[in-house]
Amino acid sequence: MEIWLKNSKRESPVRCNGALAALDGLTKSGDSVAIIGANSPDIDLAQLETIFRLAKRFHVDGRRIIVASDYPSVDWIKPLASLGLDRLSLWRNPRGPAPSASSAAGADKVLTRLCPHLHASTKRGKTLRLCGAGNDRIVLAQKPMEKWCLSKAKGCPHLARMETAR
Repeated sequence: MEIWLKNSKRESPVRCNGALAALDGLTKSGDSVAIIGANSPDIDLAQLETIFRLAKRFHVDGRRIIVASDYPSVDWIKPLASLGLDRLSLWRNPRGPAPSASSAAGADKVLTRLCPHLHASTKRGKTLRLCGAGNDRIVLAQKPMEKWCLSKAKGCPHLARMETAR
């Protein structure tokens, strides 16, 4: 998990040395935004939940925290949304620069579009997007992900096959 802090004085986000440093920065500057890159959201969920709980205790508006991940899943987005996650970025390059705050969408909007069978799994240090409707097939390509997984599974051949088998 990586965390950046962005404010109006800086053009690009600055990497933080952990969640507490980011929360400290959020409390010091009213226009700061924390961007959390969740590279393994299935493993990072407990830590992400703690960040949102602490933000509430420090009276930091949840809209000032953006979670960015290339591994969207109802399994981790829904619990965070209940704790105040409002903005989510489907980050395309976890090894590149920080995601932009302007690319964030409403978490509730993403949840309404997201296929409930899409989930993330981390094994041996590698996180994968998996399709539960397709017997946990790996979802590598971006086009099928956008076409099926991020549009409530409309036209998904795996889901159609699963429903036909019933």
